Amino acid sequence: MLNPALGTRDYFGSGIVELARFNKSFVVIGCDLGLPTRTLEFRREFPDRFIECGNSEANALSIAAGLAQEGIKPLICSFSHFLTSRFLEIFQSIGLNNAPVVLVGTHIGLAIGKDGPTQMGLRDLGLIRLLPNFKIIQPCDGVETQEALKYCLTNNSPAYLRLGRQPAPSILPESYKFKFSKMIEVVEGRKLAIITYGGLVSEVLKVAETFNNARTNKVGVINVSSLPYEERQLSKILNKYKSLLIVEDQYYKGGLFDEVAAFMVKSGKSIPVKQVAVTDYAQSGRPEDLYRHYRLDVASIKKVCKQLLSK
Repeated sequence: MLNPALGTRDYFGSGIVELARFNKSFVVIGCDLGLPTRTLEFRREFPDRFIECGNSEANALSIAAGLAQEGIKPLICSFSHFLTSRFLEIFQSIGLNNAPVVLVGTHIGLAIGKDGPTQMGLRDLGLIRLLPNFKIIQPCDGVETQEALKYCLTNNSPAYLRLGRQPAPSILPESYKFKFSKMIEVVEGRKLAIITYGGLVSEVLKVAETFNNARTNKVGVINVSSLPYEERQLSKILNKYKSLLIVEDQYYKGGLFDEVAAFMVKSGKSIPVKQVAVTDYAQSGRPEDLYRHYRLDVASIKKVCKQLLSK
């Protein structure tokens, strides 16, 4: 039974313990953040499969790259902001060697709140997108997190799993199977498509509910849980809807908006598209205040939707 009060990082923590009981091929590497990354239970149950590197992500990444090239599957866990701050090691030790390491970056977006931009994962997506052989996965709820984790353990190329701390209400059915590169049209619409990912999917669904009824759905909701996505799917979405709204809990540069805009230029598609995202280095404050400030709360997203639907 999934708990709507838990974040995707929590489902990751329980998921690795469950999988480790019958899958002995992987190890977990920590960076002195066992509690917030939810790896303490794994460490207690499988101490011989846990490597603590302390506050040294660069060292942990080098160890992970070496283990991966010797046939051991490593999952290296830290805050996304700290992990991607060691971009040189990610690029040279993992990317260039195509080492099948799973980077697990937690605390993405504004939800870390009062700890502020020095610990928020707001530019990690843009950095990892630069690397051509990395697979990026950003689950929206517990079911997708656990399914994505299974995929990461069998994937033979570098992967980046982005996880949040905010509650992740159940969205996808228990029967859901993760398929890399596939977008999920959680709600089908006919006029405006809201494209988002991760912890914002549940919030965007609340927005869509206010514009949809039993007779017709004006607003569709698209969950982009992996990058790169399948371009044929995006092409169908652009043909189906009259406008797009891309909602991102990260910097306005370097994220999904850039991906979609580039595809529209390349394919010659032309429909109105807007973005809501973090427009500066971000601030320190309560998560609910930060989401309101950056217009990423339900009320603010509704206003943008009304503008697009009126055109």
